[in-house]
Amino acid sequence: MGKAEKKQERDVYFSQKIVIKLSSFISKRLDYLLLKNKEFCIISNNCWGNRLYSIVKREYNTPFVGLYLLPDDYIKFINNLESNVSIELKDIHFKSNATNYPIADINGCTIHFLHYKDQSEAIDKWNRRRLRLISHINTHGLNSIIFKLCDINDNSALILKEFDALEFTRKILITRNLSKYFVGKNGEIINGLELFKGRLLYYKMYFSIFRNLPQKGQITRCDTSPST
Repeated sequence: MGKAEKKQERDVYFSQKIVIKLSSFISKRLDYLLLKNKEFCIISNNCWGNRLYSIVKREYNTPFVGLYLLPDDYIKFINNLESNVSIELKDIHFKSNATNYPIADINGCTIHFLHYKDQSEAIDKWNRRRLRLISHINTHGLNSIIFKLCDINDNSALILKEFDALEFTRKILITRNLSKYFVGKNGEIINGLELFKGRLLYYKMYFSIFRNLPQKGQITRCDTSPST
């Protein structure tokens, strides 16, 4: 790569950082104003959406925090969500591996606890938060849950199409084609945290998944099956 190409790459990377930082600054304020009184639960295949809980000063009601699933495992998990979250995570679910973070298997779905120091922490936090998720489902139903997928390490149009076809009310699919600012130096989509920071670039689509959610504290138990 020549000097001109390297400079262009640096300029693009710098612009990406500025745009995402500005997006995060503005959308953080919008989120607080628009979503602070909404009852929501986010099930994401990576760290996308985790920050929203701190923005609106809410405890996690989802175990999908600080971890990631590859798209096929994620779809497999949410297709049988209530059964899968009813399972208490134990030491027997973890794989022996050479990575520096715990990896577990629930019903054939591999979960990468990327930001957990050990199995004990993963077990404790997953089980506490999955009980909150079960409580949320019992109170508001599956149609109140926000499901998010991005094409992390996966270019399969079939997998993304499969997610798009799932009969859940609130879904958001983020691909590297959504914005040039979502493509990193290696040509892969940026991580979930950065994608969330950059949500101003797709805020209309983002905000639409929160429409008609119940107000905080409101009980709206409904049919827990996906809408048809």
